[in-house]
Amino acid sequence: MHIMAGAFNIPPIGNIGGWIQAFSWVITVIGGLFGVYKILDDRAKSLQQHEEELRWRRAQAGKSLNDEMLQNAGAVAALTMLDWEEREYEIQPKVQRVITRADMLRSLRVVEDHPSDKEKYVRDSFDNLFYLMGIFEHYIKQRLIDFGDIQQPIEYYVGKMTPYRAVMEQYLTKGGFKLATALLCRFESWQTAGASVSP
Repeated sequence: MHIMAGAFNIPPIGNIGGWIQAFSWVITVIGGLFGVYKILDDRAKSLQQHEEELRWRRAQAGKSLNDEMLQNAGAVAALTMLDWEEREYEIQPKVQRVITRADMLRSLRVVEDHPSDKEKYVRDSFDNLFYLMGIFEHYIKQRLIDFGDIQQPIEYYVGKMTPYRAVMEQYLTKGGFKLATALLCRFESWQTAGASVSP
């Protein structure tokens, strides 16, 4: 007589063949469970490796974008203007001019005029910077990079813009730099910025 244990029949003590068969069945079940576990474990490791590779690629893409910004002469000039109250720039080949903070703000105020060579240089420089910032935002929206991948060093310069937010926003709007504006709005310092300071 067999004792029922769920769906598994336990053979009598003297039934060696039955015990061997039962043991084989248990080994088969254990082997099957281990195989399933191994498949799931391999899949999890593969997914983790894929995510790590994706994270590395995003970080590299962010670094490349930062490198491009810091190698762009116009963008670097705009960043320098934000960082210095007064400095000399080569606005044309072999033509040096001193540009002050007041010059920068005056140049960025949107007016219908005939800008001087100095004002053209300032505007061209910020056009380069805002264009590249727009590319940063595009990459973030497409999930090609994370915001943290490009947050530095641009966060420092966003902080330098915030006292003049009204002037910057006017220029961004006039130039149609919607993506650059969206990127700026990601920074807490820009969100909490006060009124623009007049030159």
